Amino acid sequence: MPHKITPSKQKFGVAKRAAQELLKIYGNNLKAVFVAGSVASNMALPKSDIDIGFIFGKNCPTVVRGFEIQEDLRRKLGIEISPSFYSKIKFERDASWRYHVMGIIPVFDRQDYLKGIISRHGLAPNMEFIKARYSGIKSKLKRRTSFKRSIAGRKRFLPR
Repeated sequence: MPHKITPSKQKFGVAKRAAQELLKIYGNNLKAVFVAGSVASNMALPKSDIDIGFIFGKNCPTVVRGFEIQEDLRRKLGIEISPSFYSKIKFERDASWRYHVMGIIPVFDRQDYLKGIISRHGLAPNMEFIKARYSGIKSKLKRRTSFKRSIAGRKRFLPR
């Protein structure tokens, strides 16, 4: 019997659609899109939101425009997202946001922009941190979720 697709993979697909929607609007100004949080660590639950970051080259949307984009994406995609908007300069210089993520996974990456930043700053998902955070709820995860994680997913994220 095949496994159901995990919520993390479903939500990653939604993040790809969100990136496509913003690419239609902003074109070449959109440099990269990434997911963070439970989706990036493959631990999302069906009711989890999507932490998604958008990096723009020159003109980053204003706060008001950001809320409009968030509402528009929620309506079009039918899921709650928590977007963050960064200009390329702010993303590279401001390190404060890096303390809030367990790691980032690129969804869209123009000219491998994020690949270099991930390797320079160690922003790949930190498996030890993820295991420590979620190991205490291993039994709860089995009860609360209606899906079955793949063997590889269990080995990678949940200690036995």
